[in-house]
Amino acid sequence: EKIVIPGNRLNPPQVNRGKNSEWKFLDLQDLKGLGNLEKRMDYFKQKRQAKVFQFVASRRGEGVSTILTNLSEFIIKKIRDKNILLIDANFSNPVLHTFFGIPLEPGLFDLLSGEATENEVIKNAQDGRLSVVTSGNPREKAVGGLLEENLSKILDKAKEHFGYILIDSPPLLESPDALYLATASDITFLVIQAMRTRKEVAEKSKALLMDNECEIGGVLMNRVIQVIPEWLYRFF
Repeated sequence: EKIVIPGNRLNPPQVNRGKNSEWKFLDLQDLKGLGNLEKRMDYFKQKRQAKVFQFVASRRGEGVSTILTNLSEFIIKKIRDKNILLIDANFSNPVLHTFFGIPLEPGLFDLLSGEATENEVIKNAQDGRLSVVTSGNPREKAVGGLLEENLSKILDKAKEHFGYILIDSPPLLESPDALYLATASDITFLVIQAMRTRKEVAEKSKALLMDNECEIGGVLMNRVIQVIPEWLYRFF
Protein backbone atom coordinates (compact mmCIF):
# COMPACT_ATOMS: atom_id res chain seq x y z
CA GLU A 1 0.00 0.00 0.00
CA LYS A 2 1.30 3.48 -0.87
CA ILE A 3 0.86 6.30 1.62
CA VAL A 4 1.56 9.84 0.44
CA ILE A 5 3.34 12.28 2.77
CA PRO A 6 3.08 15.84 1.35
CA GLY A 7 6.05 18.19 1.14
CA ASN A 8 7.48 20.05 4.14
CA ARG A 9 5.47 23.00 5.48
CA LEU A 10 6.70 26.14 7.18
CA ASN A 11 4.84 25.65 10.49
CA PRO A 12 6.60 23.04 12.64
CA PRO A 13 4.92 21.18 15.49
CA GLN A 14 6.17 22.21 18.92
CA VAL A 15 8.82 19.66 19.86
CA ASN A 16 11.88 20.06 22.02
CA ARG A 17 14.55 20.57 19.38
CA GLY A 18 18.16 21.62 19.81
CA LYS A 19 19.09 25.31 19.57
CA ASN A 20 21.00 24.79 16.33
CA SER A 21 18.32 22.74 14.63
CA GLU A 22 17.35 24.01 11.17
CA TRP A 23 14.93 21.22 10.34
CA LYS A 24 11.51 22.18 9.04
CA PHE A 25 8.77 19.85 10.20
CA LEU A 26 5.57 18.80 8.48
CA ASP A 27 2.41 20.67 9.38
CA LEU A 28 0.39 17.97 11.12
CA GLN A 29 -2.84 19.94 10.97
CA ASP A 30 -2.93 19.67 7.19
CA LEU A 31 -1.37 16.25 6.87
CA LYS A 32 -3.71 13.36 6.14
CA GLY A 33 -0.75 11.16 5.27
CA LEU A 34 0.36 10.77 8.89
CA GLY A 35 -3.19 9.89 9.89
CA ASN A 36 -3.32 7.19 7.22
CA LEU A 37 0.04 5.89 8.36
CA GLU A 38 -1.03 5.73 12.00
CA LYS A 39 -4.16 3.80 10.99
CA ARG A 40 -2.04 1.39 9.00
CA MET A 41 0.23 0.83 12.00
CA ASP A 42 -2.77 0.34 14.28
CA TYR A 43 -4.07 -2.33 11.89
CA PHE A 44 -0.84 -4.31 12.25
CA LYS A 45 -0.87 -3.71 15.99
CA GLN A 46 -4.40 -5.11 16.37
CA LYS A 47 -4.19 -7.97 13.85
CA ARG A 48 -0.59 -9.11 14.35
CA GLN A 49 0.37 -7.68 17.74
CA ALA A 50 3.06 -5.60 16.01
CA LYS A 51 4.87 -3.02 18.09
CA VAL A 52 8.24 -2.55 16.41
CA PHE A 53 8.14 -0.54 13.18
CA GLN A 54 11.25 0.10 11.11
CA PHE A 55 11.37 3.01 8.68
CA VAL A 56 13.99 2.74 5.96
CA ALA A 57 14.88 4.32 2.62
CA SER A 58 17.01 2.98 -0.22
CA ARG A 59 19.48 5.87 -0.11
CA ARG A 60 20.26 8.63 2.37
CA GLY A 61 18.44 11.96 2.31
CA GLU A 62 14.93 10.58 1.69
CA GLY A 63 13.41 12.14 4.83
CA VAL A 64 13.10 9.13 7.14
CA SER A 65 14.11 10.98 10.32
CA THR A 66 11.72 13.87 9.65
CA ILE A 67 8.80 11.50 9.03
CA LEU A 68 9.53 9.63 12.26
CA THR A 69 9.76 12.78 14.35
CA ASN A 70 6.44 14.05 13.06
CA LEU A 71 4.79 10.65 13.32
CA SER A 72 5.82 10.42 16.99
CA GLU A 73 4.32 13.85 17.66
CA PHE A 74 1.13 12.87 15.83
CA ILE A 75 0.66 9.63 17.78
CA ILE A 76 1.18 11.07 21.26
CA LYS A 77 -1.34 13.81 20.49
CA LYS A 78 -3.94 11.37 19.19
CA ILE A 79 -3.45 8.37 21.47
CA ARG A 80 -3.22 9.53 25.06
CA ASP A 81 -2.58 6.16 26.69
CA LYS A 82 0.35 4.98 24.57
CA ASN A 83 4.03 5.73 25.15
CA ILE A 84 6.41 5.81 22.22
CA LEU A 85 10.06 4.81 22.00
CA LEU A 86 11.99 6.33 19.11
CA ILE A 87 15.30 4.58 18.34
CA ASP A 88 18.05 6.11 16.22
CA ALA A 89 19.83 3.12 14.68
CA ASN A 90 21.44 5.11 11.88
CA PHE A 91 24.97 4.84 13.27
CA SER A 92 26.66 6.43 10.27
CA ASN A 93 24.44 9.52 10.15
CA PRO A 94 22.50 9.99 13.41
CA VAL A 95 20.29 13.09 13.70
CA LEU A 96 17.57 12.46 16.30
CA HIS A 97 19.72 13.82 19.12
CA THR A 98 19.88 17.15 17.28
CA PHE A 99 16.12 17.11 16.64
CA PHE A 100 15.38 16.83 20.36
CA GLY A 101 18.40 18.56 21.83
CA ILE A 102 19.61 15.55 23.84
CA PRO A 103 23.10 14.02 24.22
CA LEU A 104 24.32 11.55 21.61
CA GLU A 105 25.86 9.29 24.23
CA PRO A 106 25.15 6.92 25.80
CA GLY A 107 22.97 5.36 23.14
CA LEU A 108 22.00 2.21 21.29
CA PHE A 109 25.58 1.20 20.56
CA ASP A 110 26.44 1.35 24.26
CA LEU A 111 23.38 -0.75 25.09
CA LEU A 112 24.20 -3.34 22.41
CA SER A 113 27.80 -3.61 23.61
CA GLY A 114 26.81 -3.92 27.27
CA GLU A 115 28.45 -0.64 28.27
CA ALA A 116 25.17 1.00 29.37
CA THR A 117 21.79 -0.05 30.73
CA GLU A 118 18.30 0.60 29.40
CA ASN A 119 17.70 3.28 32.04
CA GLU A 120 20.88 5.09 30.99
CA VAL A 121 20.12 5.22 27.26
CA ILE A 122 16.36 5.91 27.28
CA LYS A 123 15.94 9.69 27.38
CA ASN A 124 12.71 11.58 27.97
CA ALA A 125 11.92 13.85 25.02
CA GLN A 126 8.39 15.12 25.70
CA ASP A 127 5.99 14.93 28.65
CA GLY A 128 7.21 11.49 29.65
CA ARG A 129 5.30 9.91 26.77
CA LEU A 130 7.93 10.17 24.06
CA SER A 131 11.29 8.57 24.80
CA VAL A 132 14.34 8.50 22.56
CA VAL A 133 17.34 6.19 22.33
CA THR A 134 20.08 7.97 20.43
CA SER A 135 22.57 6.04 18.33
CA GLY A 136 25.57 6.49 20.59
CA ASN A 137 29.01 6.77 19.06
CA PRO A 138 30.20 3.42 17.64
CA ARG A 139 33.90 2.79 18.14
CA GLU A 140 33.88 0.23 15.38
CA LYS A 141 32.62 0.50 11.82
CA ALA A 142 30.62 -2.71 11.74
CA VAL A 143 27.94 -3.13 14.39
CA GLY A 144 26.02 -5.82 12.53
CA GLY A 145 27.24 -8.57 14.84
CA LEU A 146 26.01 -6.70 17.91
CA LEU A 147 22.65 -6.04 16.25
CA GLU A 148 22.23 -9.68 15.27
CA GLU A 149 23.18 -10.92 18.73
CA ASN A 150 21.46 -8.47 21.06
CA LEU A 151 18.84 -6.33 19.29
CA SER A 152 15.93 -8.77 19.50
CA LYS A 153 16.39 -9.15 23.27
CA ILE A 154 16.49 -5.38 23.70
CA LEU A 155 13.33 -4.91 21.64
CA ASP A 156 11.49 -7.66 23.51
CA LYS A 157 12.17 -5.82 26.77
CA ALA A 158 11.05 -2.53 25.28
CA LYS A 159 7.75 -4.06 24.15
CA GLU A 160 6.81 -4.52 27.80
CA HIS A 161 6.85 -0.77 28.43
CA PHE A 162 6.03 0.97 25.13
CA GLY A 163 2.99 0.91 22.87
CA TYR A 164 4.97 1.81 19.76
CA ILE A 165 8.67 1.35 19.02
CA LEU A 166 9.82 3.27 15.94
CA ILE A 167 13.26 2.65 14.44
CA ASP A 168 15.15 5.20 12.35
CA SER A 169 17.23 3.03 10.05
CA PRO A 170 20.27 3.61 7.85
CA PRO A 171 19.65 3.32 4.10
CA LEU A 172 18.94 -0.21 2.97
CA LEU A 173 21.29 -0.15 -0.02
CA GLU A 174 24.12 1.59 1.82
CA SER A 175 24.37 -0.23 5.14
CA PRO A 176 24.05 -3.93 6.04
CA ASP A 177 22.76 -2.81 9.46
CA ALA A 178 19.41 -1.91 7.85
CA LEU A 179 18.65 -5.54 7.07
CA TYR A 180 19.49 -6.65 10.62
CA LEU A 181 17.04 -4.02 11.84
CA ALA A 182 14.38 -5.17 9.37
CA THR A 183 14.56 -8.80 10.44
CA ALA A 184 14.30 -7.80 14.12
CA SER A 185 11.30 -5.52 13.51
CA ASP A 186 7.68 -6.59 13.25
CA ILE A 187 6.90 -4.34 10.27
CA THR A 188 9.05 -2.33 7.85
CA PHE A 189 7.91 0.76 5.96
CA LEU A 190 9.90 1.72 2.86
CA VAL A 191 10.32 5.47 2.37
CA ILE A 192 10.56 6.85 -1.17
CA GLN A 193 11.17 10.50 -1.99
CA ALA A 194 9.06 11.79 -4.85
CA MET A 195 10.94 12.93 -7.96
CA ARG A 196 14.18 11.48 -6.60
CA THR A 197 14.05 7.74 -5.94
CA ARG A 198 14.35 5.79 -9.17
CA LYS A 199 11.89 2.96 -9.73
CA GLU A 200 14.58 0.31 -10.14
CA VAL A 201 16.22 1.40 -6.87
CA ALA A 202 12.95 1.12 -4.96
CA GLU A 203 12.25 -2.28 -6.53
CA LYS A 204 15.70 -3.49 -5.53
CA SER A 205 15.06 -2.46 -1.92
CA LYS A 206 11.66 -4.14 -1.90
CA ALA A 207 13.12 -7.36 -3.32
CA LEU A 208 15.89 -7.35 -0.71
CA LEU A 209 13.36 -7.10 2.11
CA MET A 210 11.13 -9.79 0.63
CA ASP A 211 14.05 -12.16 -0.01
CA ASN A 212 14.90 -11.96 3.68
CA GLU A 213 11.26 -12.57 4.70
CA CYS A 214 10.76 -9.10 6.18
CA GLU A 215 7.18 -7.93 6.57
CA ILE A 216 6.64 -4.79 4.46
CA GLY A 217 3.84 -2.65 5.86
CA GLY A 218 3.70 -0.22 2.96
CA VAL A 219 5.55 2.36 0.91
CA LEU A 220 5.67 5.99 2.08
CA MET A 221 5.85 8.55 -0.71
CA ASN A 222 7.59 11.53 0.87
CA ARG A 223 7.78 15.20 -0.20
CA VAL A 224 5.15 15.03 -2.89
CA ILE A 225 4.79 18.26 -4.88
CA GLN A 226 1.17 19.04 -5.69
CA VAL A 227 0.84 20.30 -9.27
CA ILE A 228 -1.99 22.75 -10.11
CA PRO A 229 -4.24 21.39 -12.90
CA GLU A 230 -4.33 23.44 -16.10
CA TRP A 231 -8.02 24.27 -15.73
CA LEU A 232 -7.26 26.12 -12.48
CA TYR A 233 -4.80 28.57 -14.04
CA ARG A 234 -7.60 30.74 -15.47
CA PHE A 235 -8.62 31.67 -11.92
CA PHE A 236 -5.22 33.24 -11.15
